Amino acid sequence: QLWEVKRDEEGRGYVEFLANLIRHSRPVNVVRFCPTGNILASAGDESVIFLWRQKEQDDGCNPFRDDEEESENKEFWTCYKMLRGHLEDIYDLSWSRDGTCIASASVDNSAILWNIERGEKLAIFSEHKSFVQGVAWDPCNQFVATLSTDRICRVYNINTKKVVHRISKFVTNIPQPDGTVSTVLYCPLLTCGGTALMLTPAGCVEMDDKTVNSSYIFTRTSLSKPVAHLPGPQKPTVAIRCCPVYFELRKAKNGESDGELTKPLFDLPYRIVFAVATEDSVLFYDTQQTIPFALISNIHYHRLSDLAWSEDGSILMISSTDGYCTFVTFDPDELGTPSQQQP
Repeated sequence: QLWEVKRDEEGRGYVEFLANLIRHSRPVNVVRFCPTGNILASAGDESVIFLWRQKEQDDGCNPFRDDEEESENKEFWTCYKMLRGHLEDIYDLSWSRDGTCIASASVDNSAILWNIERGEKLAIFSEHKSFVQGVAWDPCNQFVATLSTDRICRVYNINTKKVVHRISKFVTNIPQPDGTVSTVLYCPLLTCGGTALMLTPAGCVEMDDKTVNSSYIFTRTSLSKPVAHLPGPQKPTVAIRCCPVYFELRKAKNGESDGELTKPLFDLPYRIVFAVATEDSVLFYDTQQTIPFALISNIHYHRLSDLAWSEDGSILMISSTDGYCTFVTFDPDELGTPSQQQP
């Protein structure tokens, strides 16, 4: 189903129904809009990717239509192409920045790169030994990253279709606030990529006799090992989504030189805000500090499953396995002043 997200006069989010998209015969696991906004890709347990585009009016040519369910449609969408290649359920999709290609991840232990215009496979990545549940297409069109339940992240060169980084269990000497030293890190599930950073949830850090749930930050120049990790609460992290709007760096406060910029965690001319979902809460971070600046919890009865930002960064949608979604709205400039500099 398609819904339009709006805000009322008090700034609260609400939705209006737009359309039922009827073609799937089994559960749908993932839906992703093309960056240009004119194509919608959906996939699920049928191992097929459906590509949808909007029509000006209903032509009544859909043999799968349900007149009763479609009678309230305000928009009309048609499935104009199907991409077949996977053997099992598809769990994730990621578009290229120009919207001409898409990457898919499946529990058949493979990921596939597709050319949308020609409807053909560009590459099949089958190195993983277990379910591939995450895939991210580099906005700079250099890499594609996949993550699997075999606890390995692989980064592929798009041009050569070869593995350039294999990230798994490794040893590090990152000091902790309590003086202990991290020894072993894992990162099993990929969710979000950025022009300068790649962020992964569902990691864990072994410190002496305890294990800490964590999320990892990789840079473009350090894809073989994370440059930072963000210790989380007791529950594992399940999803990370970057706000599509980039913000100006914060000014110094609390006794620091007035007007000076707070030294950023990363050498970026702007500030990236990102949300990290655990099984029962959402934490908000930015690239100027290692601690979250906001926390939302106790909003659903079952575990959280995914996150999605609106294009203008004013709304964050949180989904849960209890069958409901929560909308978090932000006032203008609440997250910061939008930056004029773009990646």
